[in-house]
Amino acid sequence: MNIKLTDLRKVTERLLLHLEQVAKDDIELDVDYYWSIDQEQRYSVNNEPNDFSIGQLTDDWKSLVKMINEEHGTISYELVWLSSIFQAIGEKIVH
Repeated sequence: MNIKLTDLRKVTERLLLHLEQVAKDDIELDVDYYWSIDQEQRYSVNNEPNDFSIGQLTDDWKSLVKMINEEHGTISYELVWLSSIFQAIGEKIVH
């Protein structure tokens, strides 16, 4: 699969606009800890995963806010933290 960054930007902007319409100023997440599956096992769907760890939304968010406050440079792994936040938000507003 090939994803054009311009299309990814458009999709992200449209989803954020929708979120602003639905949630207004902020979203209260009532979950924090989540299961995280090792990357190699996550995409190996023919085998049942057995390497789990625990992630934490508050830790992910704190790390992302550090980027806003320029406490450290942007790193690509922050996309993984952001995806956890987006997943929790998406699951909350769908229900």
